[in-house]
Amino acid sequence: MDEPEALSGGTVVVGQPQEFLDGNFYLVCSQQPPWEENRVSYADPALTLPLYREVCRLLEPERRLARQLAALDRACLEGGLEKLVQLAWEYLGNPVLFVDRAFNLLEMAPRTELGVDRWDKALYSEPMEESDLQQILQALKGFRNKHLVTPQIIPHTEPDGRQLRCLVGAAQKEGDCLGGVEIIELCRPFVPQDKILAQRLCDLVSHQLSLLPGLTAPAGRVEQILQQLLSCSPEEGEKLQRRLKQMGDFPEGRFYELASIPLSMNQRITGSSLRALLAEKYPEGWCLLLEDQLLLLLPVPDLPEKEQELADRLSATGIEMEQPVYLSMPFRSLVHLEQIWHFNREAARLAPPSQRKPGCRKVADLFELIFFRTVCHSMETAGFIHPAVHTLEEYDRENKTELLETLSVFLAHNCDLNEAARALYVHRNTLLYRLHRVEKLIHMDLKETGTRQVLGLGCKLRMYHG
Repeated sequence: MDEPEALSGGTVVVGQPQEFLDGNFYLVCSQQPPWEENRVSYADPALTLPLYREVCRLLEPERRLARQLAALDRACLEGGLEKLVQLAWEYLGNPVLFVDRAFNLLEMAPRTELGVDRWDKALYSEPMEESDLQQILQALKGFRNKHLVTPQIIPHTEPDGRQLRCLVGAAQKEGDCLGGVEIIELCRPFVPQDKILAQRLCDLVSHQLSLLPGLTAPAGRVEQILQQLLSCSPEEGEKLQRRLKQMGDFPEGRFYELASIPLSMNQRITGSSLRALLAEKYPEGWCLLLEDQLLLLLPVPDLPEKEQELADRLSATGIEMEQPVYLSMPFRSLVHLEQIWHFNREAARLAPPSQRKPGCRKVADLFELIFFRTVCHSMETAGFIHPAVHTLEEYDRENKTELLETLSVFLAHNCDLNEAARALYVHRNTLLYRLHRVEKLIHMDLKETGTRQVLGLGCKLRMYHG
Protein backbone atom coordinates (compact mmCIF):
# COMPACT_ATOMS: atom_id res chain seq x y z
CA MET A 1 0.00 0.00 0.00
CA ASP A 2 1.26 3.48 -0.81
CA GLU A 3 2.23 5.76 2.01
CA PRO A 4 -0.64 8.11 2.97
CA GLU A 5 1.60 11.17 2.38
CA ALA A 6 1.92 10.23 -1.31
CA LEU A 7 -1.81 9.96 -1.95
CA SER A 8 -3.77 12.53 -3.90
CA GLY A 9 -7.47 13.35 -3.70
CA GLY A 10 -9.80 10.60 -4.91
CA THR A 11 -7.37 7.72 -4.33
CA VAL A 12 -8.89 4.51 -2.93
CA VAL A 13 -6.84 2.77 -0.24
CA VAL A 14 -7.42 -0.86 0.73
CA GLY A 15 -5.99 -1.88 4.09
CA GLN A 16 -5.32 -0.06 7.35
CA PRO A 17 -3.61 3.31 6.86
CA GLN A 18 -1.67 5.00 9.62
CA GLU A 19 -3.74 8.15 9.22
CA PHE A 20 -6.69 9.36 7.18
CA LEU A 21 -6.27 12.25 4.74
CA ASP A 22 -9.06 14.52 3.60
CA GLY A 23 -10.24 13.92 0.05
CA ASN A 24 -9.38 10.21 -0.04
CA PHE A 25 -11.76 7.27 0.06
CA TYR A 26 -10.82 4.29 2.22
CA LEU A 27 -11.85 0.64 2.17
CA VAL A 28 -10.73 -0.24 5.67
CA CYS A 29 -10.52 -3.92 6.70
CA SER A 30 -9.12 -4.33 10.20
CA GLN A 31 -9.33 -6.69 13.15
CA GLN A 32 -8.18 -3.95 15.54
CA PRO A 33 -10.39 -1.46 17.38
CA PRO A 34 -12.25 0.70 16.64
CA TRP A 35 -13.34 -1.52 13.74
CA GLU A 36 -15.05 -4.89 14.14
CA GLU A 37 -13.52 -8.05 12.71
CA ASN A 38 -13.42 -7.97 8.90
CA ARG A 39 -15.79 -5.01 8.92
CA VAL A 40 -15.49 -2.62 5.96
CA SER A 41 -15.81 1.08 6.71
CA TYR A 42 -17.04 3.24 3.84
CA ALA A 43 -16.39 6.96 3.72
CA ASP A 44 -18.58 7.25 0.61
CA PRO A 45 -20.51 3.96 -0.06
CA ALA A 46 -21.69 5.11 -3.48
CA LEU A 47 -18.09 5.32 -4.68
CA THR A 48 -16.39 2.58 -2.68
CA LEU A 49 -18.95 -0.24 -2.76
CA PRO A 50 -18.37 -1.21 -6.44
CA LEU A 51 -14.62 -1.20 -5.83
CA TYR A 52 -15.04 -3.29 -2.69
CA ARG A 53 -17.00 -5.87 -4.69
CA GLU A 54 -14.20 -6.08 -7.22
CA VAL A 55 -11.64 -6.59 -4.45
CA CYS A 56 -13.78 -9.35 -2.94
CA ARG A 57 -14.07 -11.08 -6.32
CA LEU A 58 -10.28 -11.45 -6.39
CA LEU A 59 -10.15 -13.16 -2.99
CA GLU A 60 -10.87 -16.90 -2.73
CA PRO A 61 -12.92 -17.05 -5.97
CA GLU A 62 -13.81 -20.75 -5.69
CA ARG A 63 -15.18 -20.53 -2.15
CA ARG A 64 -16.97 -17.30 -2.99
CA LEU A 65 -18.56 -18.88 -6.07
CA ALA A 66 -19.79 -21.86 -4.04
CA ARG A 67 -21.35 -19.52 -1.47
CA GLN A 68 -22.98 -17.45 -4.19
CA LEU A 69 -24.48 -20.52 -5.88
CA ALA A 70 -25.90 -21.72 -2.55
CA ALA A 71 -27.30 -18.24 -1.83
CA LEU A 72 -29.01 -18.16 -5.25
CA ASP A 73 -30.65 -21.52 -4.48
CA ARG A 74 -31.97 -20.22 -1.16
CA ALA A 75 -33.19 -16.98 -2.72
CA CYS A 76 -35.12 -18.88 -5.39
CA LEU A 77 -36.79 -21.26 -2.93
CA GLU A 78 -37.57 -18.59 -0.33
CA GLY A 79 -38.36 -15.51 -2.40
CA GLY A 80 -39.01 -16.67 -5.96
CA LEU A 81 -37.86 -14.80 -9.06
CA GLU A 82 -38.04 -11.36 -7.47
CA LYS A 83 -35.52 -12.14 -4.73
CA LEU A 84 -33.44 -14.21 -7.15
CA VAL A 85 -32.99 -11.40 -9.70
CA GLN A 86 -31.96 -8.92 -6.99
CA LEU A 87 -29.27 -11.26 -5.69
CA ALA A 88 -28.11 -12.10 -9.22
CA TRP A 89 -27.68 -8.41 -10.00
CA GLU A 90 -25.59 -7.99 -6.84
CA TYR A 91 -23.33 -10.96 -7.63
CA LEU A 92 -22.91 -10.36 -11.37
CA GLY A 93 -22.50 -6.60 -11.17
CA ASN A 94 -24.51 -6.23 -14.39
CA PRO A 95 -28.22 -5.85 -15.22
CA VAL A 96 -30.16 -9.14 -15.21
CA LEU A 97 -33.37 -9.93 -17.10
CA PHE A 98 -35.69 -12.99 -16.87
CA VAL A 99 -38.20 -13.67 -19.69
CA ASP A 100 -40.69 -16.43 -20.47
CA ARG A 101 -40.82 -18.50 -23.67
CA ALA A 102 -42.69 -15.69 -25.48
CA PHE A 103 -40.00 -13.14 -24.40
CA ASN A 104 -42.41 -11.48 -21.97
CA LEU A 105 -40.72 -9.84 -18.98
CA LEU A 106 -40.77 -11.86 -15.74
CA GLU A 107 -38.31 -9.93 -13.55
CA MET A 108 -35.47 -7.47 -13.97
CA ALA A 109 -32.89 -5.70 -11.84
CA PRO A 110 -32.26 -2.85 -11.57
CA ARG A 111 -35.63 -1.30 -12.33
CA THR A 112 -34.15 1.91 -13.71
CA GLU A 113 -33.44 3.24 -17.20
CA LEU A 114 -30.09 2.06 -18.53
CA GLY A 115 -30.00 3.70 -21.91
CA VAL A 116 -30.32 0.24 -23.49
CA ASP A 117 -33.24 0.25 -25.90
CA ARG A 118 -34.60 -3.22 -25.16
CA TRP A 119 -34.17 -2.82 -21.40
CA ASP A 120 -35.95 0.53 -21.24
CA LYS A 121 -38.84 -0.81 -23.35
CA ALA A 122 -39.20 -3.78 -21.01
CA LEU A 123 -39.15 -1.42 -18.02
CA TYR A 124 -42.23 0.40 -19.33
CA SER A 125 -43.91 -2.74 -20.74
CA GLU A 126 -43.50 -1.54 -24.33
CA PRO A 127 -43.40 -4.13 -27.14
CA MET A 128 -40.00 -5.36 -28.25
CA GLU A 129 -38.68 -4.19 -31.59
CA GLU A 130 -38.59 -6.73 -34.42
CA SER A 131 -34.82 -6.21 -34.79
CA ASP A 132 -34.33 -7.15 -31.13
CA LEU A 133 -36.37 -10.31 -31.53
CA GLN A 134 -34.50 -11.29 -34.67
CA GLN A 135 -31.15 -10.91 -32.94
CA ILE A 136 -32.25 -13.07 -30.02
CA LEU A 137 -33.87 -15.74 -32.19
CA GLN A 138 -30.81 -15.84 -34.43
CA ALA A 139 -28.60 -16.37 -31.41
CA LEU A 140 -30.82 -19.15 -30.04
CA LYS A 141 -30.88 -20.81 -33.43
CA GLY A 142 -27.09 -20.71 -33.47
CA PHE A 143 -27.04 -22.34 -30.02
CA ARG A 144 -29.18 -25.23 -31.24
CA ASN A 145 -27.18 -25.72 -34.42
CA LYS A 146 -23.96 -25.95 -32.42
CA HIS A 147 -25.60 -28.09 -29.71
CA LEU A 148 -24.75 -25.48 -27.07
CA VAL A 149 -26.78 -25.88 -23.88
CA THR A 150 -24.81 -23.58 -21.57
CA PRO A 151 -25.16 -19.76 -21.51
CA GLN A 152 -23.24 -18.00 -24.29
CA ILE A 153 -21.95 -14.48 -24.82
CA ILE A 154 -23.42 -12.86 -27.95
CA PRO A 155 -22.99 -9.38 -29.46
CA HIS A 156 -25.94 -6.99 -29.61
CA THR A 157 -26.33 -3.82 -31.62
CA GLU A 158 -28.40 -0.96 -30.22
CA PRO A 159 -30.51 1.20 -32.60
CA ASP A 160 -27.95 4.00 -32.19
CA GLY A 161 -25.21 1.66 -33.47
CA ARG A 162 -23.67 1.07 -30.05
CA GLN A 163 -22.22 -2.44 -29.58
CA LEU A 164 -23.03 -4.39 -26.41
CA ARG A 165 -22.38 -7.94 -25.30
CA CYS A 166 -25.03 -10.08 -23.60
CA LEU A 167 -24.76 -13.35 -21.69
CA VAL A 168 -27.82 -15.33 -22.80
CA GLY A 169 -29.05 -18.73 -21.62
CA ALA A 170 -32.23 -20.77 -22.07
CA ALA A 171 -34.28 -22.02 -19.12
CA GLN A 172 -35.09 -25.58 -20.23
CA LYS A 173 -36.87 -28.50 -18.67
CA GLU A 174 -36.83 -31.96 -20.25
CA GLY A 175 -35.85 -30.41 -23.60
CA ASP A 176 -38.64 -27.83 -23.54
CA CYS A 177 -37.64 -24.13 -23.45
CA LEU A 178 -39.66 -22.34 -20.76
CA GLY A 179 -37.88 -18.99 -20.87
CA GLY A 180 -34.48 -17.40 -20.68
CA VAL A 181 -31.91 -15.33 -18.78
CA GLU A 182 -30.08 -12.30 -20.18
CA ILE A 183 -27.21 -10.42 -18.52
CA ILE A 184 -26.04 -7.18 -20.18
CA GLU A 185 -22.34 -6.28 -20.04
CA LEU A 186 -22.87 -2.70 -18.97
CA CYS A 187 -21.24 -2.05 -15.58
CA ARG A 188 -18.19 -4.32 -15.74
CA PRO A 189 -16.65 -6.88 -18.16
CA PHE A 190 -17.76 -10.51 -18.03
CA VAL A 191 -15.53 -12.96 -16.16
CA PRO A 192 -15.49 -16.79 -16.39
CA GLN A 193 -17.46 -17.23 -13.15
CA ASP A 194 -20.38 -15.32 -14.69
CA LYS A 195 -21.17 -18.24 -17.00
CA ILE A 196 -21.43 -20.59 -14.02
CA LEU A 197 -23.74 -18.18 -12.20
CA ALA A 198 -25.79 -17.70 -15.38
CA GLN A 199 -26.21 -21.47 -15.77
CA ARG A 200 -27.50 -21.74 -12.22
CA LEU A 201 -29.89 -18.86 -12.90
CA CYS A 202 -31.21 -20.74 -15.95
CA ASP A 203 -31.83 -23.82 -13.82
CA LEU A 204 -33.57 -21.78 -11.12
CA VAL A 205 -35.77 -19.86 -13.58
CA SER A 206 -36.70 -23.17 -15.19
CA HIS A 207 -37.64 -24.55 -11.77
CA GLN A 208 -39.85 -21.54 -10.98
CA LEU A 209 -41.56 -21.54 -14.39
CA SER A 210 -42.27 -25.27 -14.20
CA LEU A 211 -44.34 -24.63 -11.05
CA LEU A 212 -46.71 -22.29 -12.91
CA PRO A 213 -50.07 -23.76 -14.04
CA GLY A 214 -49.94 -25.00 -17.60
CA LEU A 215 -46.13 -25.08 -17.76
CA THR A 216 -45.40 -28.19 -15.77
CA ALA A 217 -44.00 -31.02 -17.84
CA PRO A 218 -46.89 -33.41 -18.45
CA ALA A 219 -46.89 -36.63 -16.46
CA GLY A 220 -48.44 -39.86 -17.69
CA ARG A 221 -52.11 -40.57 -17.08
CA VAL A 222 -51.31 -43.10 -14.37
CA GLU A 223 -49.00 -40.67 -12.54
CA GLN A 224 -51.65 -37.93 -12.73
CA ILE A 225 -54.25 -40.19 -11.12
CA LEU A 226 -51.77 -41.30 -8.45
CA GLN A 227 -51.06 -37.67 -7.59
CA GLN A 228 -54.79 -37.07 -7.20
CA LEU A 229 -54.94 -40.01 -4.79
CA LEU A 230 -52.56 -38.14 -2.48
CA SER A 231 -55.16 -35.47 -1.70
CA CYS A 232 -58.67 -36.83 -2.25
CA SER A 233 -61.56 -38.10 -0.13
CA PRO A 234 -62.13 -41.88 0.33
CA GLU A 235 -65.11 -41.76 -2.04
CA GLU A 236 -63.08 -40.06 -4.77
CA GLY A 237 -60.23 -42.48 -4.06
CA GLU A 238 -62.48 -45.47 -4.80
CA LYS A 239 -63.42 -43.95 -8.16
CA LEU A 240 -59.79 -43.22 -9.03
CA GLN A 241 -58.75 -46.75 -8.07
CA ARG A 242 -61.43 -48.20 -10.37
CA ARG A 243 -60.10 -46.04 -13.22
CA LEU A 244 -56.58 -47.37 -12.61
CA LYS A 245 -57.78 -50.98 -12.65
CA GLN A 246 -59.65 -50.35 -15.92
CA MET A 247 -56.38 -49.15 -17.45
CA GLY A 248 -54.91 -52.60 -16.75
CA ASP A 249 -51.79 -51.51 -14.81
CA PHE A 250 -53.12 -52.40 -11.36
CA PRO A 251 -54.52 -55.95 -11.27
CA GLU A 252 -56.71 -57.17 -8.41
CA GLY A 253 -54.91 -58.58 -5.39
CA ARG A 254 -51.51 -57.00 -5.99
CA PHE A 255 -49.61 -55.45 -3.07
CA TYR A 256 -47.51 -52.29 -3.30
CA GLU A 257 -44.79 -50.43 -1.41
CA LEU A 258 -44.18 -46.69 -1.38
CA ALA A 259 -40.60 -45.36 -1.29
CA SER A 260 -40.16 -41.69 -0.32
CA ILE A 261 -36.92 -39.84 -1.11
CA PRO A 262 -36.42 -36.36 0.41
CA LEU A 263 -34.84 -33.80 -1.91
CA SER A 264 -32.19 -31.22 -1.04
CA MET A 265 -32.53 -27.66 -2.35
CA ASN A 266 -30.31 -28.40 -5.34
CA GLN A 267 -32.17 -31.64 -6.07
CA ARG A 268 -35.52 -29.82 -6.07
CA ILE A 269 -34.22 -27.68 -8.93
CA THR A 270 -33.28 -30.74 -11.00
CA GLY A 271 -36.27 -32.79 -9.81
CA SER A 272 -37.60 -33.51 -13.30
CA SER A 273 -34.29 -35.00 -14.39
CA LEU A 274 -34.19 -37.15 -11.24
CA ARG A 275 -37.75 -38.34 -11.90
CA ALA A 276 -36.81 -39.37 -15.43
CA LEU A 277 -33.73 -41.18 -14.10
CA LEU A 278 -35.71 -43.11 -11.48
CA ALA A 279 -38.43 -43.99 -13.99
CA GLU A 280 -35.69 -45.54 -16.12
CA LYS A 281 -34.15 -47.41 -13.16
CA TYR A 282 -37.50 -48.74 -11.89
CA PRO A 283 -39.58 -49.52 -15.00
CA GLU A 284 -41.85 -51.77 -12.94
CA GLY A 285 -43.07 -48.82 -10.84
CA TRP A 286 -44.35 -45.25 -11.06
CA CYS A 287 -42.44 -42.12 -10.04
CA LEU A 288 -44.14 -38.98 -8.69
CA LEU A 289 -42.34 -35.65 -8.31
CA LEU A 290 -43.54 -33.48 -5.41
CA GLU A 291 -42.16 -30.14 -4.27
CA ASP A 292 -39.68 -31.53 -1.72
CA GLN A 293 -39.54 -35.28 -2.39
CA LEU A 294 -39.76 -38.05 -4.96
CA LEU A 295 -42.19 -40.95 -4.52
CA LEU A 296 -41.76 -44.41 -6.02
CA LEU A 297 -44.81 -46.70 -6.06
CA LEU A 298 -43.51 -50.23 -6.56
CA PRO A 299 -45.25 -53.63 -6.77
CA VAL A 300 -44.15 -56.01 -4.03
CA PRO A 301 -42.02 -58.83 -5.54
CA ASP A 302 -43.44 -62.34 -5.33
CA LEU A 303 -40.29 -64.01 -3.98
CA PRO A 304 -38.45 -63.11 -0.74
CA GLU A 305 -35.08 -62.95 -2.52
CA LYS A 306 -36.59 -60.45 -4.98
CA GLU A 307 -37.73 -58.31 -2.04
CA GLN A 308 -34.16 -58.15 -0.76
CA GLU A 309 -32.94 -57.33 -4.25
CA LEU A 310 -35.39 -54.41 -4.43
CA ALA A 311 -34.24 -53.14 -1.01
CA ASP A 312 -30.63 -53.30 -2.21
CA ARG A 313 -31.51 -51.32 -5.36
CA LEU A 314 -33.28 -48.66 -3.30
CA SER A 315 -30.34 -48.50 -0.91
CA ALA A 316 -27.96 -47.97 -3.86
CA THR A 317 -30.25 -45.20 -5.16
CA GLY A 318 -30.22 -43.49 -1.76
CA ILE A 319 -26.43 -43.64 -1.59
CA GLU A 320 -26.15 -42.28 -5.13
CA MET A 321 -28.50 -39.38 -4.30
CA GLU A 322 -26.96 -38.94 -0.81
CA GLN A 323 -30.44 -39.22 0.72
CA PRO A 324 -32.32 -41.78 2.85
CA VAL A 325 -35.04 -43.78 1.10
CA TYR A 326 -38.02 -44.50 3.40
CA LEU A 327 -39.78 -47.72 2.34
CA SER A 328 -43.32 -48.37 3.57
CA MET A 329 -44.89 -51.66 4.61
CA PRO A 330 -46.88 -53.45 1.85
CA PHE A 331 -50.45 -52.32 1.22
CA ARG A 332 -53.06 -53.45 -1.29
CA SER A 333 -55.64 -50.73 -1.76
CA LEU A 334 -54.47 -47.55 -3.49
CA VAL A 335 -57.16 -45.69 -1.60
CA HIS A 336 -54.70 -45.83 1.34
CA LEU A 337 -51.91 -44.19 -0.69
CA GLU A 338 -52.40 -40.81 1.02
CA GLN A 339 -52.20 -42.40 4.48
CA ILE A 340 -49.05 -44.35 3.58
CA TRP A 341 -47.45 -41.23 2.08
CA HIS A 342 -48.27 -39.19 5.21
CA PHE A 343 -46.64 -41.82 7.42
CA ASN A 344 -43.52 -41.90 5.24
CA ARG A 345 -43.33 -38.12 5.45
CA GLU A 346 -43.58 -38.22 9.25
CA ALA A 347 -40.85 -40.86 9.32
CA ALA A 348 -38.55 -38.54 7.34
CA ARG A 349 -39.39 -35.61 9.62
CA LEU A 350 -39.01 -37.37 12.97
CA ALA A 351 -36.29 -39.89 12.21
CA PRO A 352 -33.19 -39.60 14.42
CA PRO A 353 -29.83 -38.77 12.77
CA SER A 354 -28.86 -42.46 12.66
CA GLN A 355 -31.89 -43.13 10.41
CA ARG A 356 -31.21 -40.21 8.05
CA LYS A 357 -28.06 -41.60 6.51
CA PRO A 358 -28.11 -42.47 2.78
CA GLY A 359 -29.60 -45.89 2.08
CA CYS A 360 -32.90 -47.73 2.44
CA ARG A 361 -34.80 -47.31 5.75
CA LYS A 362 -37.88 -49.39 6.53
CA VAL A 363 -40.63 -47.25 8.00
CA ALA A 364 -41.87 -50.21 10.07
CA ASP A 365 -38.69 -49.93 12.17
CA LEU A 366 -39.62 -46.32 12.99
CA PHE A 367 -43.30 -46.92 13.76
CA GLU A 368 -43.04 -46.78 17.56
CA LEU A 369 -40.83 -43.68 17.47
CA ILE A 370 -43.22 -41.85 15.13
CA PHE A 371 -46.29 -42.85 17.13
CA PHE A 372 -45.01 -41.78 20.54
CA ARG A 373 -43.37 -38.56 19.31
CA THR A 374 -46.56 -37.60 17.51
CA VAL A 375 -48.73 -38.36 20.52
CA CYS A 376 -46.40 -36.59 22.94
CA HIS A 377 -46.34 -33.44 20.80
CA SER A 378 -50.08 -33.36 20.07
CA MET A 379 -51.53 -33.91 23.56
CA GLU A 380 -50.64 -33.77 27.23
CA THR A 381 -49.22 -37.19 28.05
CA ALA A 382 -47.41 -36.57 31.34
CA GLY A 383 -50.49 -37.71 33.26
CA PHE A 384 -50.23 -41.18 31.69
CA ILE A 385 -46.78 -41.77 33.18
CA HIS A 386 -47.32 -43.77 36.37
CA PRO A 387 -45.65 -42.30 39.52
CA ALA A 388 -43.73 -45.57 39.92
CA VAL A 389 -41.66 -44.57 36.86
CA HIS A 390 -40.70 -41.28 38.54
CA THR A 391 -39.89 -43.19 41.76
CA LEU A 392 -37.39 -45.36 39.91
CA GLU A 393 -35.95 -42.35 38.08
CA GLU A 394 -35.31 -40.50 41.36
CA TYR A 395 -33.82 -43.59 42.98
CA ASP A 396 -31.41 -44.07 40.07
CA ARG A 397 -30.33 -40.44 40.24
CA GLU A 398 -29.66 -40.56 43.98
CA ASN A 399 -27.98 -44.00 44.07
CA LYS A 400 -26.31 -44.05 40.61
CA THR A 401 -28.18 -47.22 39.62
CA GLU A 402 -29.89 -48.25 36.36
CA LEU A 403 -33.13 -49.81 37.57
CA LEU A 404 -35.43 -47.79 35.29
CA GLU A 405 -33.40 -48.65 32.19
CA THR A 406 -33.38 -52.30 33.27
CA LEU A 407 -37.17 -52.29 33.60
CA SER A 408 -37.62 -50.50 30.23
CA VAL A 409 -35.45 -53.01 28.37
CA PHE A 410 -37.11 -55.96 30.10
CA LEU A 411 -40.61 -54.76 29.12
CA ALA A 412 -39.49 -53.78 25.59
CA HIS A 413 -38.32 -57.40 25.04
CA ASN A 414 -41.74 -58.81 26.02
CA CYS A 415 -40.40 -59.82 29.46
CA ASP A 416 -38.03 -62.35 27.94
CA LEU A 417 -35.23 -62.69 30.52
CA ASN A 418 -32.65 -64.10 28.14
CA GLU A 419 -33.20 -61.48 25.41
CA ALA A 420 -33.28 -58.60 27.91
CA ALA A 421 -30.08 -59.80 29.61
CA ARG A 422 -28.30 -59.94 26.24
CA ALA A 423 -29.50 -56.41 25.39
CA LEU A 424 -28.23 -55.11 28.74
CA TYR A 425 -24.97 -57.08 28.53
CA VAL A 426 -25.54 -58.58 32.01
CA HIS A 427 -25.96 -62.09 33.37
CA ARG A 428 -29.48 -63.48 33.65
CA ASN A 429 -29.17 -63.68 37.45
CA THR A 430 -28.08 -60.02 37.59
CA LEU A 431 -31.21 -59.10 35.69
CA LEU A 432 -33.41 -61.11 38.07
CA TYR A 433 -31.78 -59.40 41.06
CA ARG A 434 -32.44 -55.94 39.60
CA LEU A 435 -36.08 -56.74 38.79
CA HIS A 436 -36.58 -57.99 42.36
CA ARG A 437 -35.29 -54.64 43.63
CA VAL A 438 -37.68 -52.83 41.28
CA GLU A 439 -40.66 -54.77 42.65
CA LYS A 440 -39.66 -53.88 46.22
CA LEU A 441 -39.27 -50.18 45.44
CA ILE A 442 -42.61 -49.74 43.66
CA HIS A 443 -44.57 -52.44 45.59
CA MET A 444 -45.84 -54.07 42.36
CA ASP A 445 -45.76 -57.57 40.89
CA LEU A 446 -44.15 -57.58 37.44
CA LYS A 447 -45.82 -60.91 36.67
CA GLU A 448 -49.22 -59.19 36.37
CA THR A 449 -50.19 -58.28 32.80
CA GLY A 450 -51.84 -54.99 33.75
CA THR A 451 -48.80 -53.86 35.70
CA ARG A 452 -46.53 -54.61 32.76
CA GLN A 453 -48.76 -52.66 30.37
CA VAL A 454 -48.98 -49.57 32.63
CA LEU A 455 -45.26 -49.48 33.35
CA GLY A 456 -44.30 -50.27 29.74
CA LEU A 457 -46.41 -47.38 28.44
CA GLY A 458 -45.03 -45.08 31.14
CA CYS A 459 -41.43 -45.94 30.23
CA LYS A 460 -42.05 -45.21 26.54
CA LEU A 461 -43.91 -41.96 27.20
CA ARG A 462 -41.10 -40.82 29.48
CA MET A 463 -38.57 -41.50 26.70
CA TYR A 464 -40.42 -39.37 24.12
CA HIS A 465 -42.15 -36.83 26.37
CA GLY A 466 -41.26 -33.19 25.77
